[in-house]
Amino acid sequence: LFGTNNLATLDNLNNLAVIKLKNEQYVEARQEFRDIWLRANKAGIVPSSSLVYYKNYALTFNKLGDFESAEIKFDSLTAYREKYLQNDLVRLNNSRKELAEAAIGNQKYEKAEGVLRSIIRDHQKSMPDDGEQDIRAYIELAKIKKIKGDEVTTRKIKGENRARILKRLGPDAEVYTLNEAI
Repeated sequence: LFGTNNLATLDNLNNLAVIKLKNEQYVEARQEFRDIWLRANKAGIVPSSSLVYYKNYALTFNKLGDFESAEIKFDSLTAYREKYLQNDLVRLNNSRKELAEAAIGNQKYEKAEGVLRSIIRDHQKSMPDDGEQDIRAYIELAKIKKIKGDEVTTRKIKGENRARILKRLGPDAEVYTLNEAI
């Protein structure tokens, strides 16, 4: 109806590929996301509208355990989002979260810690008492400390994060079990 390289068409194709991603058909989804990203570039669609396709493409590498490729892709995506979406901190931090996951998969713990700390810093600067991106970043930091055998710091981060969760989400936060993953 709109043509093969129209933004609405590409968004719909992206949504269909997301279904494959959710159904763990990662290889098929990866190819579709790549094709959608390339078509968007060829059609001249602005990056602020098309970066979601590249993000989904990069995500498939993490899902497949190809952390080296994922790290490269998420380094690029983070740079793209810093350039084109500097005011969209949520999306930027989502890219950083996936970059940290890839770095952890590659056992590049210092890099992952730096990325996670940038999520925390920017989140707390822009929305200190809202959202959960910083909470999730602290959880990943604690996991890294645990992997490295630093139980004292792991417990400290977990305790501080528990207090952060309770303050932000109130007494009903006991059902909020993210912290238990540490």
